[in-house]
Amino acid sequence: AAGGTCNMTGYSSVVYHEWGHGLDHAFGGISQTDGLSEGWGDIMSTYRLDDPIIGRDFRTNGGIVRTALNTLTYPQTGGSVHTQGSVWMGWAWQVREGLKTSLGSGPGVARAEQIVVASIAANALNQPDAVREVFILDDNDGNLSNGTPNYAVLSAAAITRNLPYPQVQLATIAHTALPSTSDQLEPQLVEATATPISGSITRVEIVYDAGAGTQRQRMASLGSNQYRGLLPGVLSPASVRYHLEALHSTNATLRYPTSGEISYAVGDEQQFFFDNFDGANLGWTHGMIATQDDWQLGAPAGRSGTSQGVAWRDPAAAFSGANCWGNDLGGAGFNGSYAANVENWLRSPTLDLSGRSGVKLAFKRWLTVEEAIYDQATVRVNGAVVWQNPSSGQFVDTAWTDFELAIPAADNNPAVQLEWRLRTDGGLELGGWNVDDVRLFSFAAIPAPPLRLTLAPAQVPLGGTTTLSLRGLPGALGVLLVSDTQGPTSFPGLPVLHVGAAFVVGLDGAGALDASITVTSDPSAYGTLLYAHALQLNGSSFEASNKMVMLTGD
Repeated sequence: AAGGTCNMTGYSSVVYHEWGHGLDHAFGGISQTDGLSEGWGDIMSTYRLDDPIIGRDFRTNGGIVRTALNTLTYPQTGGSVHTQGSVWMGWAWQVREGLKTSLGSGPGVARAEQIVVASIAANALNQPDAVREVFILDDNDGNLSNGTPNYAVLSAAAITRNLPYPQVQLATIAHTALPSTSDQLEPQLVEATATPISGSITRVEIVYDAGAGTQRQRMASLGSNQYRGLLPGVLSPASVRYHLEALHSTNATLRYPTSGEISYAVGDEQQFFFDNFDGANLGWTHGMIATQDDWQLGAPAGRSGTSQGVAWRDPAAAFSGANCWGNDLGGAGFNGSYAANVENWLRSPTLDLSGRSGVKLAFKRWLTVEEAIYDQATVRVNGAVVWQNPSSGQFVDTAWTDFELAIPAADNNPAVQLEWRLRTDGGLELGGWNVDDVRLFSFAAIPAPPLRLTLAPAQVPLGGTTTLSLRGLPGALGVLLVSDTQGPTSFPGLPVLHVGAAFVVGLDGAGALDASITVTSDPSAYGTLLYAHALQLNGSSFEASNKMVMLTGD
């Protein structure tokens, strides 16, 4: 009956909404995480009545209860469960309307009911899981990473609503992280392989910070999916951070690594802790917070599997020696995969880092884990998270990978404990952590080379110009050697030359040389490297400059 501001509650949309709660309960129980069950109730109403309005003319003033034509995005925090559920309802309605447009009205409605309504049987416990279940029902080959027949419609709705979804893997990027170095002022060569799975790669860039803010350098395309670029040389002590970005023909940007930065230092490395887990236990411990502790020390068995279309595999051997630490190494009685709804940890011994500064943590990582909105793989220092897997996109290492991170909380700290932790939800279990060769170190300054050789820029396009500068002792004889091969070359009485068959470019008796160099426009020179090294006579002996390299590229 009518009451208050309501005309009556005996509306078809209200009845269908409550019936939706009944369905949710019947298929495993009601979850109101993210207002999910309220969203299910609204979806049943909008789908069955072909009407985006819940409670049309429900209010005595003509007002409605809710509408699927809302613009709410995920997550809705602080609102009621009905407001939170409106995101899920809005996504489902947008999918239905999109399928009607792409498939035709009748087939589109039928497909929406097949993949959206039917997915209630999977009993998802939150909205991102519910979205994944719809993608699974739409899939036709058991592999979500290559899309689904109606991927365009489903993903467009997810993007509009800011809902995480299984993204198509458009390409792969492979790159070996640059190691730290004591070579000052020498540009560092970055090489990568960017392989499209569909479409094409239109460009690859290095995005870096060498101490002067974020900058970009396009990499030269060498063909066969190979790319090459240079990072600028710097004086010690310095840290250079970078990542790679590949632009796909769909205008999507792919990133390597998927989160965080690769970093390397220039200077004198001082290592003060290392363990590759092949000697006596230095005090490592492990345990569980919830359900299970599957951390194991030993030789990994190289287990692999596929979970809901996501393929993973563990290493077949430790990175060095025989042993590593990992979640379920896959030995007898184990399958290599972590379990659902667990939280466990591996902790280092407590380390005294008094008097240490610029502390960095490095280790070899092989990690396969679901995106962080579901499963969290973290690295912690004294309990504080210093790294976590990305919130969207599965994190799937396929080889041992270098991990390096500055941890300022450890500087001059007499009690530092490192921790690797894994926390999982109820679905999609991959291989988890594998950790080897853990070390703590820092980099100190080393004397600058007495003879400094620079190129600005070091990567020059065809037909472009660069400025070469050589600075040394005033009045001393100097010679600059250039070659298209790297060397090294040895001559009696001379420092080792980091050029091959060389020819003299310049000779100066004033201890300095400045030259503007124009690079050839010949297309055959594209992507080639040129190496340079300088010598200067200091009394009766020769001193060498820093090494230099130039790339002809974009």
